Amino acid sequence: MPNSPEVEGSIRPDGPGAPRILEPEEFASIRPQLLSLVRRVCPRWLSDQAEDIVQIAMMQVLERSQREGGDFEVSTSYLMRAAHNAAVDEIRRRFRRPEVAESEEPELESREARTPNPHQQVAAREIERAIRACLAALAGPRRTAVTLYLLGYSLLETVELSGWNRKRSEHLTHRGISDLRRCLAAKGLTP
Repeated sequence: MPNSPEVEGSIRPDGPGAPRILEPEEFASIRPQLLSLVRRVCPRWLSDQAEDIVQIAMMQVLERSQREGGDFEVSTSYLMRAAHNAAVDEIRRRFRRPEVAESEEPELESREARTPNPHQQVAAREIERAIRACLAALAGPRRTAVTLYLLGYSLLETVELSGWNRKRSEHLTHRGISDLRRCLAAKGLTP
């Protein structure tokens, strides 16, 4: 910047009244300290971003040195705070906006993972038919309790939906599941 032409109304960095800017040697000596501090405060899952966080912390140090001028003293405690703040900012940024590598194609991979092959489709249909047949063979209240269980309802939700007391809902569910497993085992399907 010292060789840049002056703009009307601006103060050159080396002119009178200009803030003291850290010398290149001072700035270079801060970087290893910051790197060590960033590695200390960074969580393991963020360690691959340590260099980027150091750059952010370096910018904070540089901006403060320009703001405060000659009165600015770069202490270890200030560097620790700058490293900590930069790491916390990066963590917050990651949680606000999760990053996906450009080389990954999550939509294609997830679509392929969800699509079963023909053998899996046939096996799934056979299992579904067996479960439906075994459910149909259960006594009415047990069928209801097991169906609610298989649909993901909790015991309390089963009590609310069925009108049974908690103990009855629990017994019907457990006995129904036991009957269902026995029926499926008789058909050759075991977990």
